[in-house]
Amino acid sequence: DDLGLWGPGAEGRVDSRGTLQGPKESPAVEAECTAKGLRYEDNGARELTLDLKAGVHPDSPFEFNLSAADLSLGGHRLHAALAGRGTRAGHRMKGWIRGLIPVEGKSPVSARLDFGAEGGLKGETWAGNLDQFDFDAPPVGRWVLRRPAALRLGKTGGELELACWGSEATDWCLQARFTGAGDWRFVTELSHLPLARFKEAVPEAVSVSGILNVTADFSGQGGRIDAGRFELNAAEAGLAYRASDGTVLRFKPDPLAIH
Repeated sequence: DDLGLWGPGAEGRVDSRGTLQGPKESPAVEAECTAKGLRYEDNGARELTLDLKAGVHPDSPFEFNLSAADLSLGGHRLHAALAGRGTRAGHRMKGWIRGLIPVEGKSPVSARLDFGAEGGLKGETWAGNLDQFDFDAPPVGRWVLRRPAALRLGKTGGELELACWGSEATDWCLQARFTGAGDWRFVTELSHLPLARFKEAVPEAVSVSGILNVTADFSGQGGRIDAGRFELNAAEAGLAYRASDGTVLRFKPDPLAIH
């Protein structure tokens, strides 16, 4: 199909084919779909492909592979893939995203995300474990999920239990929950982050040193914060600025706590 026929501003072509086979009571579908030259306003993709095998019964097993090449979203150009197999009650999904992040005044830098989860749907709620969520993007570097974290998502709310990432000697942990009524809570702790890691993100005349530790605990409803605590401690931290005449200005921050 020519997507230009679907509405103004849409471009691209979609080709698909499929078969329906099996017993009349529980037939199965095998389908292949390819879309090329997709574009709508500033978003688009050079190619999208989907391979699907699934039964029409809600409890039938399924398997799918979805890939996107040269995906353009909000000015970012990405490549991505997602695959899954199992049943509604128990399945596993894995995927990845690769792309370039624009940096002001510099060439774009490459970034990547690899993720995986295992769980199932019960009613309208998905529950399971996030067992991979590893990302690598300058200047923060590569972060790996230390261990699986329980995850629940549904119309009545959601919750991410303690999830911890590691990057060399640095740890970052996060907990979050929200309810359908709009209540939410966000707790995070970052420990032993070397500030020198951000040297490429600051001007050449500025140098930073020391170790950063952060804890935060906020709760509220909707866009309102009802309670919160934020503490920042930059152990042995220092910031130096070298002026054009060679003069060096040095700063040493004090611990910061907001309640």
